[in-house]
Amino acid sequence: MLLAFALKVLAGIGLTAIYTYYYTDTQNADIYKYFFDGLKLKALAFQNPKCFLQLFFEQTSTISCGIEMRYWDIPFTTGFYNDNRLLIKVNCLMAFISMNNVFIHSILASFIGFSGLILLIKTALTLNPSKAKWYGLMLLFFPSLLAWTSVVIKETFLLLLLAVFLFSVVTYFYGSRKTLYLFSALASLLALAFLKVYVVLCLLPCLAAFMWVRKNDSSFIVFIKYSAILIGCFSVMALADNYILKHKLWIRLAYKQYGMVKLAEYESAKSVITIPPLSLETNQKATFFKAAAGGFFNAFARPNLIDRQNPLLFIAGIENFLLLIFLIFKLLLYRAHPPANLNQLFFIVFFCLLILTITGITTPVLGSLVRFKVPYYCLVLFI
Repeated sequence: MLLAFALKVLAGIGLTAIYTYYYTDTQNADIYKYFFDGLKLKALAFQNPKCFLQLFFEQTSTISCGIEMRYWDIPFTTGFYNDNRLLIKVNCLMAFISMNNVFIHSILASFIGFSGLILLIKTALTLNPSKAKWYGLMLLFFPSLLAWTSVVIKETFLLLLLAVFLFSVVTYFYGSRKTLYLFSALASLLALAFLKVYVVLCLLPCLAAFMWVRKNDSSFIVFIKYSAILIGCFSVMALADNYILKHKLWIRLAYKQYGMVKLAEYESAKSVITIPPLSLETNQKATFFKAAAGGFFNAFARPNLIDRQNPLLFIAGIENFLLLIFLIFKLLLYRAHPPANLNQLFFIVFFCLLILTITGITTPVLGSLVRFKVPYYCLVLFI
């Protein structure tokens, strides 16, 4: 474990060094853009403590405090909570410890990400002890997880919160039914909703189906139950959006995609890809199905070996290619020897299907896509 943690720290420092000395556009790099704004927020604590507290708890504006932060307010609104501010606040708090050193931030983030990985391994030990060893090795040394959860970006905290939720739920239902685990599951789910609400929307239907399935159900029955829950949730959301919410859900999803596309243009992203557009017109909701199919394909199959816009993307393409080979091998293996726990398998498959679809619909940049697939990597390696 000590070796794995040391490697994770080195990966975080190495990635930070790459974005410091190789990719010198620190104004737009995710590692730096929240870091710089966090330093400005920290400086405000010494210049005007009262205004600092008001801004930290979002009771005033940057203009009122006379401070300019590039990412405190999103240039193109998506209708969701501005989670940029969370990362700015985290960097601000870390800066009090790090003395404004971005590499110290990376070490702290490595500890957070590593804690999440350890919790996932503990969860695997409860579910399937015989598989936990290999899952742990893949989890700890999978390149994208090794690198992108070792710096102060949203995916590092997403990993920890997802791990806390899964660990709490599994421990509560398979081990100790202490109220503490139920509380930690609800708390982590609430925090996930603020950080990445779509992850919660993917988790809840799968969790409902997981609890509905019985031990002696056949593979067909398990598939029917998961499909029924998924179709039922989708139908309820569609009806509620049409007749109760007056199309607010659709408009928010469409604006989320629109906002991400405009943000890519605003930052002059280098690895932009085409994603099927969602119509902003509420009578054009059928475009969702085309966008979902195209989005899933993008998220599942890319980056690939052809995507060579930069060295990091090329490495991610090799990684994704090897992962596809791994999944094909698992598919052939399961055809010959069906898995003992079908419920676990279908939970992972349906969650990955949902997370890849939503991620693919709303992410027009390959570099971002690699990071946004962190929840997918966490579960698909256990398949």
